[in-house]
Amino acid sequence: MTSRRQHPDELCQYCARFRDGFCHLDDLAPCRPVIRDDGPQQPAPCTPEETERAKTRVLAFVVAFFLAVAALLLLANRYRPADRDSSPVERREPVSTTAILRERNKAVESPLSEWQLLTLAIMYTESRFQPDATGNDGDRGLMQITPVYIREVNRLAGTHYTPEDAFDPATAVEIFERMQYCKNPDRSPDIALALHNRGAGYRARVLENLELIRRYEAARKTITDK
Repeated sequence: MTSRRQHPDELCQYCARFRDGFCHLDDLAPCRPVIRDDGPQQPAPCTPEETERAKTRVLAFVVAFFLAVAALLLLANRYRPADRDSSPVERREPVSTTAILRERNKAVESPLSEWQLLTLAIMYTESRFQPDATGNDGDRGLMQITPVYIREVNRLAGTHYTPEDAFDPATAVEIFERMQYCKNPDRSPDIALALHNRGAGYRARVLENLELIRRYEAARKTITDK
């Protein structure tokens, strides 16, 4: 015998045996609800308190995002490598390279030797006697000495030159002479040129300029003697 509930509770309204406004179940039988698909349910409207909390969370997220971006930009500017061309470079005036070579050999009035003339030819070929000249591969100074060249001299001679030392004409000649002393003690012109620059056509350009410098020194000596 079944019991018909005139006022079924909410659970019985979803019971498999509920129909016509009554629940046809035994009093001791459990009420088994079934899933009912009444279509999409409209979300309940937010209360003013929930709306304010949502606005606060969005605002906090936006503020945190912009603070993080500002911090990243600050770090990027702090650790950005310094631009080599950003600061003006003090331009050095051309110097008397013959005076440097004579002073190193303590022979101010004597004619330049063939080795000194070759050194002058290298200077003219590399920089046209400009002590502040710079190249595309880090070449610096009167003789366009590279950082690799300086590291090799430091290794061979136990010195502590820096790339900036190549801008000083006297120091540049000193670095050149140390390299030649270590690897070309007999001062062979061919070895000297190969040690300094292995570029295509370099030897021919230096020898051409060497002939011009020889003529200049001969003319200078003739004028001085008269």
